[in-house]
Amino acid sequence: MRAFLLSIKPKYRRAILGGKKFELRRLVGPRVERGDPIVPYFSSPVKAVMGAFVAGEVYVGTRRELDRC
Repeated sequence: MRAFLLSIKPKYRRAILGGKKFELRRLVGPRVERGDPIVPYFSSPVKAVMGAFVAGEVYVGTRRELDRC
């Protein structure tokens, strides 16, 4: 298990902290796995870490494949 710092644009802060259920990323870097702790970092102008959560199910595929999930 590894912890991940996830950079997020401030305009998505309300949705993420309000319980948004998923995040679509083109490339995550090292693969996030179910149960990994995620710490969201909100970029400029906020420049702050706010909260933390545990990764749920992780899907990897093309956009077309993920649309079927």
